[in-house]
Amino acid sequence: MKFSILVKLFSQKTVFFMVLSALFLATGDGAEGQEQSSKTPSEEGKFFRIGGGVSGEYTTLSARLKQDFTPYGQANFNHSHHMQRNLQIAPFIEFGAFIGRQWYLGLITSWHYSDTKDSSHFFLRGRYSVVGEFKLKSYVSSLVKIGYRPWDTMMFYGVMGPAYARWSHKTKQLFDGNPVGSFDVSKGSLGFSFGGGAEFPVTQNTTVSVDYIHTLYRSTKSRQVINISDQDFLGAIVVRSREVAKTIQPCHGVLSLKIAYFF
Repeated sequence: MKFSILVKLFSQKTVFFMVLSALFLATGDGAEGQEQSSKTPSEEGKFFRIGGGVSGEYTTLSARLKQDFTPYGQANFNHSHHMQRNLQIAPFIEFGAFIGRQWYLGLITSWHYSDTKDSSHFFLRGRYSVVGEFKLKSYVSSLVKIGYRPWDTMMFYGVMGPAYARWSHKTKQLFDGNPVGSFDVSKGSLGFSFGGGAEFPVTQNTTVSVDYIHTLYRSTKSRQVINISDQDFLGAIVVRSREVAKTIQPCHGVLSLKIAYFF
């Protein structure tokens, strides 16, 4: 499992650097661009900028899940890993300022409707089993952007800041495949985002950028009493009630291509 995750992460980074190289070649060599366009935004009087755009995103959603059903047997402590991928489009706004000829400080705020979900299944006891479904509904982030311009045709940047996500996790209790109960958690969680990328000017007011941003949210633990029917030594049906628990920690990585227009 860990090897497959590393392979998938490596493939994402490979795509990121391929896109980055293509954009760099498309905008021309850095040294040539510096000779041909000697005016920086500060020299043109454009110290501040504000604008917005859209981001095309390839999202890898992940959630670590621990389900503690040990009151019904020591073997019922389940570790699983939800993982799902999705393509989505997100709007964003950005404002910032150039500091001198090469440095930039800005703020990017974006809203993402994800609606990405994944499910897992394991047997609990006897003819009972549970199906878990994790769903990321949406999230918003507000990230500080720090940029450095080695050439007029490219700006490298890093981003970091808080994020807030709405998500849910449903555990459906099944008996012979039929639902007999559920253990649902619906939360809003704070997280932290960090990443980096590169920005390329296309026209005086339009830019294209590519970046990768990873977000990790706080883990959430929830408890609930569920019922399971057992037979005693006389064959009579006995309903046993036990408190069970589960812990969920969401995270996601986003490889994005952004197009922005600044005023």
